[in-house]
Amino acid sequence: MARPDEGDSLEVIAEKFQKLLNAPKELKRPPGTITCSEYSDRTKVNRGTVAEWFRKLHREGRVERFKVGSVFYYRTPSDD
Repeated sequence: MARPDEGDSLEVIAEKFQKLLNAPKELKRPPGTITCSEYSDRTKVNRGTVAEWFRKLHREGRVERFKVGSVFYYRTPSDD
């Protein structure tokens, strides 16, 4: 295996990556929001159906949508 010619040793580089992997991942959830999965779990409605409903409500301007990481959160505008 080739070693880097310059800069940090592989041990130092590996330690830096380990710190990144162990770092807490804080993705802040917007207040007053719910996900399609959460609503689906509570209502026992298929998640895909809920996602369609929520997207339609968002297109109509009846709910707000926030993307945090790879998750969409929904909130009614009156929850500000």
